[in-house]
Amino acid sequence: VAGGGDGAAKAAEDFRVIPFAASHDIGTAGQFSGNTVKTSKYTLLTFVPLNLLEQFQKAANSYFLGISMLMLLGRKSGLFTTSVNFITTLAPLLLMMSASAALAAHDDYKRYRADQRTNSQQARAIRMGGKHGVYLDTMTW
Repeated sequence: VAGGGDGAAKAAEDFRVIPFAASHDIGTAGQFSGNTVKTSKYTLLTFVPLNLLEQFQKAANSYFLGISMLMLLGRKSGLFTTSVNFITTLAPLLLMMSASAALAAHDDYKRYRADQRTNSQQARAIRMGGKHGVYLDTMTW
């Protein structure tokens, strides 16, 4: 077959070489992402803004906030009069949103604790070296 040497070189280029236990043996640890599991949605800094954004994506919450603001505007500016105070729609809204936020915080804390348990488990890893060329190493997940 004419030109057979060229095909062998091309075939060798098509394969990818993955070194065994690369992250510990040839210093490529920075090229791989970690094994940490994170399923929680919030941090202490992001809880309030993200939760408010999530709460006001619900049409009912946005509606009642709008109605409350219109009632407050009418009361303060005198554009229109109403016998109902704005607090009668705002208070139940705030109560329900606070309850939803408390449930979200509780659920997220449970996810955070589950993540901590998962991330602190022991795992076995195959490493290069030792008496037989490879060995099992116990490490934190």
